[in-house]
Amino acid sequence: MRKIPLLTWVLLAVGIVFVAVAIVYLSFKADDLPSFFPGHVAPVAGAAKYTKRATAAIIVAVIAFAAAFFTSPFFKARRKS
Repeated sequence: MRKIPLLTWVLLAVGIVFVAVAIVYLSFKADDLPSFFPGHVAPVAGAAKYTKRATAAIIVAVIAFAAAFFTSPFFKARRKS
């Protein structure tokens, strides 16, 4: 069995966190966001959703997942054969 490096696990965790952040940004309006999220505003009529921030979070998640794949032993084994 191959040992998976700590960096791979960290990158997977970062990817999962950013997917969750993107889901929150797409699900809630700006005034309904949790107070610790950047972009939280006081309740205002017509507050919009943050699609640009959600898109950025998805991009970061994809990069983290790709980096996790490239640091994994599965990629190294595939590359040798």
